[in-house]
Amino acid sequence: MKGSVAVPHGIYLLASDDLNGDGVADLVVAGYRSVGVLLGLGGGNFEPAVLYDTRQFLPTYSVAVADFNHDGKADIAAVGDDCYDRVSVLVVFLGNGDGTFAKPIPYDTTYNSFSNLVVADFNGDGIPDLADSGDYVTVHLGRGDGSFLPPAFFDASTSFILGANSPRKSLAAVDINQDGNVDVLSLDYYTNILDVLMGKGDGTFQERSLFGTGPCPKSVAVADLNHDGNLDVAVPDTCDSNFEVLAGDGTGKFLTRRSYDIQVAAQPTSVAAGYLDSNQSLDLVVGDLGIGAGGGFYLFPGNNRGAFQRGAVVLVSGGAA
Repeated sequence: MKGSVAVPHGIYLLASDDLNGDGVADLVVAGYRSVGVLLGLGGGNFEPAVLYDTRQFLPTYSVAVADFNHDGKADIAAVGDDCYDRVSVLVVFLGNGDGTFAKPIPYDTTYNSFSNLVVADFNGDGIPDLADSGDYVTVHLGRGDGSFLPPAFFDASTSFILGANSPRKSLAAVDINQDGNVDVLSLDYYTNILDVLMGKGDGTFQERSLFGTGPCPKSVAVADLNHDGNLDVAVPDTCDSNFEVLAGDGTGKFLTRRSYDIQVAAQPTSVAAGYLDSNQSLDLVVGDLGIGAGGGFYLFPGNNRGAFQRGAVVLVSGGAA
């Protein structure tokens, strides 16, 4: 499918889910002053975005979709902040089941310079929780009615301080050490660090472990890239025109770190893992806003042993190079 559709001004991040129960994937887009919902029509086509205003709260930077009130309908959570007034807020749009949503319910929080949001069950009660990244990584434990316990940034029962004024640029919630508890992986853009917080299964975490990355890490993809049964991590280095793969050992540690050059002057900002061909090896897609008229992405096919080779360059503005 080739074409375009109107979306909110100033897109930050998006999420995909079936919002109206028709079996077709829909999109939720975090815009500068709104959350946009694009209902899927199938075949890669979407209806024009329906915008839900968040201007009365704050600019919206990230969105996540889950059934937060256990009524069988998809809901939307969004976070945003105002760095000038130093205010942050989490808002929840409860779904009606038909792709429309109720007015947002705000949950005020301490300023955290939000930049990412993920959904997971951090305390094992079967209720979706949220984790956000900013100056800190904070976990909002869900109550099951669409509301959340208030975050306490300096209370170890709900959050861990990773360092003030050291914003996280990406977040992942996975069981990195295979103990059945959800862990949190977070990138520190300025100190070039991957933070790993091991979950205890009750919504709290053990003391963090730190692993080095290349300069300016902005995104993280977690998958078993070398097919050894352990989760690995891929991270693009925005300031160094490459990406890195950190091989996990199954305990939450990483044994090796390998760098892959992309091309001169590349500005990689995102990475995703998936099966892009028929060889049953996980491949990587690395996004770059700096190539072509509208950005694009690089394909790196995997060899089933955790190594990757340079593939095609696809330009968003059209065609493949």
